[in-house]
Amino acid sequence: MIDDNTANKSQFALVVLSEANVYFTGAMSPCPGDTFYLLTDQPNIVGRKEDVTTICIKDGMVARQHCRIDWCSKTSTFELMDIGARNPTAVNDKTLKNNESVSIRPGDTIRCGRTVFRLHHFLASGQRSLNATNVTETNVANLKADQC
Repeated sequence: MIDDNTANKSQFALVVLSEANVYFTGAMSPCPGDTFYLLTDQPNIVGRKEDVTTICIKDGMVARQHCRIDWCSKTSTFELMDIGARNPTAVNDKTLKNNESVSIRPGDTIRCGRTVFRLHHFLASGQRSLNATNVTETNVANLKADQC
């Protein structure tokens, strides 16, 4: 379990595992290894519209506002809620219903459209916690170089 004190001294991030094949001309899609840090003091909105999201994903299958991720100090986890996307959000391959909310923890995978993320926990030292990932920096760098 992660308490609020630890959460404030460390960082949580969504790291892209697979990229989208984008329909937007000239827009950059997320590449494997790209990192989006989560806020613990305000909502994190994932979507494709820059002016209304904190995590903007250029993926034609992602809604303007696709899902919302909030830190819950009572449970010491992040809560993810699908906010009405036509292409629903999935957590660990479980498709969420409209407005359904689930707890997410380091190591969980999240799919928005064609983009797949893994939630990571970075310790204050900058190191990933042991349970956060099976993807190494070398593998991510190779994926990024090969696929983007």
